[in-house]
Amino acid sequence: MVMKNRITVVARRGDERTTWLRQVPFAVEFDHPPARVIAQVERELAHASIPFVASRPAPIVACTSFEDSGIEYAVAYHLTEPSEYWITDSRVRAHVYAALLRQSFRISYPRRIVEVRHDERSRTAQREAADRSDTLASMDLFASLTDGERASLASELTTSPYVAGDRIFEAGEAADSLYVLAEGRVEIVRERARGGPVKLAALEAPAYFGEMGLLLGQPRIATVVASGDVLCYRLDKRGFDAILQARPELAGVLARVLADRQAENDATLQALDEQARAQVTVSRTHELMRRIQSFFGLAPRDTVVR
Repeated sequence: MVMKNRITVVARRGDERTTWLRQVPFAVEFDHPPARVIAQVERELAHASIPFVASRPAPIVACTSFEDSGIEYAVAYHLTEPSEYWITDSRVRAHVYAALLRQSFRISYPRRIVEVRHDERSRTAQREAADRSDTLASMDLFASLTDGERASLASELTTSPYVAGDRIFEAGEAADSLYVLAEGRVEIVRERARGGPVKLAALEAPAYFGEMGLLLGQPRIATVVASGDVLCYRLDKRGFDAILQARPELAGVLARVLADRQAENDATLQALDEQARAQVTVSRTHELMRRIQSFFGLAPRDTVVR
């Protein structure tokens, strides 16, 4: 076997271990430019925490060949524990798959002529749209929308799957979107200069997070990490803009929901008596409404906040 096969020697010098450079192939259709695929998958992997994958040097992606069905790529990463190569390759593939779906990159497949029944495809699309509308209806932030507005908003949602360890976004990032958590669980953490991240809270589906980015354009104040397989729908400002332009009075309703949510987590506010707490909440609601109007370019108007 030594004479006929390629042998990889994984060594260590004392306590210093040598990492094992592994390659995991994948393929994407020709419709997507290689430079974009490489950049996006590398970015997504940089946000993931995968056991036994070294963070330095970070995983890299390369275009390896052009095949009949699509473009071949490979992720090269440094394995820190050689005995875990099999399961680690699997985890890397899972992260790559989720990253491709989030970016709407289609995985290549052998070309065949397939008959598609349009009625079945239409029914599937209708079921998915209904599921999204139902998810939105279950959340206080969208409770004031009409059925038609929720249906319109559901059509603007972008499917964003994640796997365990994926960072959905990081503290300090610019933001103009909200995430609807349809399936799974996420953890909200804050990075510390020393001692690693600190878990602040956990959210179970159905829920939403990142609303300050969507409605105010406020940078992310914490990092959100997937605890397992997670299905999110991302809603960008562009998708919400038409509804607010048509019904600008919604700014006041949304501001009140944000103020109430902030109040639940505000220990200082909770220490006040009921009357003082109500006054602070009303004042905060007016300020949030003004910021929403400014972010979406709405004309300020007098709104009674109840």
